[in-house]
Amino acid sequence: LGSRSPATSLPGDLLALSPDGQLVATTDQQNPASIDLRNAATGQTAVSLAMPGEQDRATSVVFSADGRSLAVSYNNGATYVWHLTES
Repeated sequence: LGSRSPATSLPGDLLALSPDGQLVATTDQQNPASIDLRNAATGQTAVSLAMPGEQDRATSVVFSADGRSLAVSYNNGATYVWHLTES
């Protein structure tokens, strides 16, 4: 708690930390319907996730307990689950 990390200054309204602490999911400031997965150590965007046609703002984002999935909910009540794989 005594040191600052890049995660303390990440953009976006929503944040979720992966269970292994390596990824942070944030909303994309340019497109609030998109989610950026960022390296927790560097803050660099690893990948951006966007559901085609989704225009509503994301309202919640959460990783599964095993870190293999990411659920994103939107204003319109829609919820999408992304199945994440390592590349």
